[in-house]
Amino acid sequence: MVPIVFEKTTFCGFVTIMLASCSNLSTPTQAPITENSATLYRNSPLEQQTRLLVATFNGNMMDNGNMENCGMTARVLNANMDAVNKAGGTQRDPQLGFWCEPGVNSEGPVPSSFESEFPSNVRTLNSW
Repeated sequence: MVPIVFEKTTFCGFVTIMLASCSNLSTPTQAPITENSATLYRNSPLEQQTRLLVATFNGNMMDNGNMENCGMTARVLNANMDAVNKAGGTQRDPQLGFWCEPGVNSEGPVPSSFESEFPSNVRTLNSW
């Protein structure tokens, strides 16, 4: 009987931990904006000079980590757009894509080209 009680206790403890973990997921929190923040943008096929904010990378990272992670994400998303178009027998419009800029929600022109890479490694983009 001791092994059965032990298994039940362990299972209940596991369920309690899982419920506590799940309840933490439902509480949205705003990460603080840091001086090393980076923002991922995309332009629109309807209005190519319009910049759409996709995500802000504002983790508590040293050096240029947010910009590196944002740049890697942009390259992979552009490569995904290339792959989807290739599978459909078309080419991606070279004036559409994802890009990153340092800071949070800035304004400015849309880049004229977009890097594409899959798989991609974290590396610093110096194109801004």
